Amino acid sequence: MAHDPRCALSQELEAKQTLLDQVHALATDDPDFFLDLLELIAALDASIVDNESLVDGAKAVLDNLQARRGAAENRTELKRVKAGAIIPH
Repeated sequence: MAHDPRCALSQELEAKQTLLDQVHALATDDPDFFLDLLELIAALDASIVDNESLVDGAKAVLDNLQARRGAAENRTELKRVKAGAIIPH
């Protein structure tokens, strides 16, 4: 069954109107509503930026540790090969 784009658009417009009506009702009851909303959005944005920084930092540390692990594994294998050449089994 094909989805009717007109139905989807109608639902989106209805949801938009409902949201606008709810925001208007909240703003009418609370004179500081928009200021509080802007502060909330700013705090949320700052939190997102902080989380992104943490993710970037953790990725950099993980990449570094993985590189160090690989180097240690390579050194270990090289030492085993050299030890095997020196010490007969």
